[in-house]
Amino acid sequence: MIHAFVRAKAPEDGVIVKEMLTGERLNVIAGEAKALLMGDETLAARVAACAAETGLEYTAEVTADGVLVTAHGIPGHSAYPEGRRSAIVMMLKLFRYLGATGSLLQLCNAMESGWDGAGLGCACEDELSGHLTCNMGILHIQHGEIYASLDMRCPVTADLALLEKNARAALSGFTFEDVGVTEPHHVPADSELVTCLLDAYHEETGLPAEACSTGGGTYAKVLKQGVAFGASFPDDEDVAHQANEYIYISKLMKSAKVYANALLRLCAE
Repeated sequence: MIHAFVRAKAPEDGVIVKEMLTGERLNVIAGEAKALLMGDETLAARVAACAAETGLEYTAEVTADGVLVTAHGIPGHSAYPEGRRSAIVMMLKLFRYLGATGSLLQLCNAMESGWDGAGLGCACEDELSGHLTCNMGILHIQHGEIYASLDMRCPVTADLALLEKNARAALSGFTFEDVGVTEPHHVPADSELVTCLLDAYHEETGLPAEACSTGGGTYAKVLKQGVAFGASFPDDEDVAHQANEYIYISKLMKSAKVYANALLRLCAE
């Protein structure tokens, strides 16, 4: 994984964002974003035109302080962006439509493609772990400054140093702060550990069992041969990092049986 926070001076021309304070955690795909823009009814009409042209859900309200714009996305976990829609990326697309310049335009271009990292020059994939994912979970614009987060979950075989270099080049107008790089963690699917876990899962559920990769930062990374195991099933709703996250007690009990089976296979002769 590559995590970073970036900062730059906000432009003084083009679309003027008076204030935007979306997101508190870099690993969450924002489901809603609000921004106060300098403008009046004319700008609000342009927001409506953008919504009509793109099919994206924006609303605009003219206030005494400017135009309050809301982007309505689909929230989720940053490691699993498929089927989600980042409200922050939506807002950046709108800013570009409205005439963003300078550092703001650079940020818009960097996230234009969505979650694949292409705008940062970081799109890549491998057979072991699939596509790179990139999320901007935080975007704050106030007092003439832009502050944003980057959360990239990278394929196992990716060159992390090159990805960081490309991201810095794509956002050359920004200062990178608190950059954190976490090396990949991989345990072969045919290892004794994984084989035992899959066999336990299949025996208790009757479902087909196969190993998969995840961009999630799980507890497995602290163990040389650790893997994340459970506790969701194929038909479960994806509610990770969302409001009202839940699990059914019946699923917890089924998981407990799988875990007990796995422990016997791993720890008992």
